Amino acid sequence: MIINKIINDDAYKVLQTIPDCSIDAIVTDPPYGLSKEPNIYEVLEKWMNNKEYKHPSNGFNGNEWDSFVPNPLFWKEVYRVLKPGGHLISFSSTRTYDLLGISLRLSGFEIRDMIEWLYFNGMVKSNDIGKMFDKKDNKQPETIGFKVELSGRCMAIEPKAKEIKCNPDKTDRKYGVDNRTSAERKVVKIPTTDEGVKWDGWGTLLKSAHEPMVLARKPLEKVGLCENVLEYGTGALNIDECRFKEEINHDVGVYKKLNLKHSETINEKYKIHKDDQDRKFVEPLGRFPTNCITLENNEFYSEFYNITPKPLSKKPTSKDKNSNWQGDQINLKNNHVTVKPVDLMAWLIKLITPKNGIVLDPFAGSGTTLVAAKREGFNFIGIEMDEKYAEIATERIK
Repeated sequence: MIINKIINDDAYKVLQTIPDCSIDAIVTDPPYGLSKEPNIYEVLEKWMNNKEYKHPSNGFNGNEWDSFVPNPLFWKEVYRVLKPGGHLISFSSTRTYDLLGISLRLSGFEIRDMIEWLYFNGMVKSNDIGKMFDKKDNKQPETIGFKVELSGRCMAIEPKAKEIKCNPDKTDRKYGVDNRTSAERKVVKIPTTDEGVKWDGWGTLLKSAHEPMVLARKPLEKVGLCENVLEYGTGALNIDECRFKEEINHDVGVYKKLNLKHSETINEKYKIHKDDQDRKFVEPLGRFPTNCITLENNEFYSEFYNITPKPLSKKPTSKDKNSNWQGDQINLKNNHVTVKPVDLMAWLIKLITPKNGIVLDPFAGSGTTLVAAKREGFNFIGIEMDEKYAEIATERIK
């Protein structure tokens, strides 16, 4: 079995060459199948008859590889190579999470939980109903001014503004899915038709602010969890490794009040302190991991969702996307459209993979799972059908 490599081939075909019960964990970001709302009866009928299911049109941003949700036949091969009690974490979309869950259940997996990755800086994909009425009647919306940023979040309209240079040094720079300049993005237009005015402000979708992940497990082979863990090293989650770390200041709070002094460390993990009365106090290991992962600055949700380091809750930066496992920049440009942050993938891998275990990503893309695995000292196998992405992944794990 080839390990610590990326294989440029069809994942289903490669999976059939991997021995039974040889993989410790699966962490992957498969196709979401966002191209068209599926007919659930058609999907289930084809799945139950062991026929491949794909949507009738292309997927996200026109990418054909995203035009389907992997079917139970595919996940049965993943199930076969995974050790008993082995966990699987698979990203999905808010719209097709149900299909992924059904597909995994039909292949034999147990659904253990759903993990939410919160990031709050996703792309708005909603269609403006008011402007759709204008387009339907071959009318042009009216330009009334430019947007003015307030506090970096809110927007206000300034009708009298005649010119706004969002970035004077890069006025011709193109970015975003609609290929407009930043100045063009700040123009405010309103509908002009009667129906357009009536439905101004109505849309079709909410802004993306999170992605759900399925946390599934292959059923235990042994009678109990302890027996399965001893036999295969799988079946449990590495809670302590993934706790939400807290900075401890011995000069404030209860530490200062009790005058605690650092005394010893047990099992290289538990820090024991003694007070003036020779009583022992154990320093906390950190908050228990939750099934929400985020740490977005300037937001107001509970601190108990927080996790370090901060990059976990943000879309990957260009530097992150184009870095290798040592953090150095690669020579190729990573233009994959669904790249995840390396630190996020590292946290997920540590949560479900035993020490020295093998993590498999059958939809490796540009290799972020593999980069994270190598950085954290795990063995890995990546499979990617697209040659250009496999080349980028290879460069990142050199």
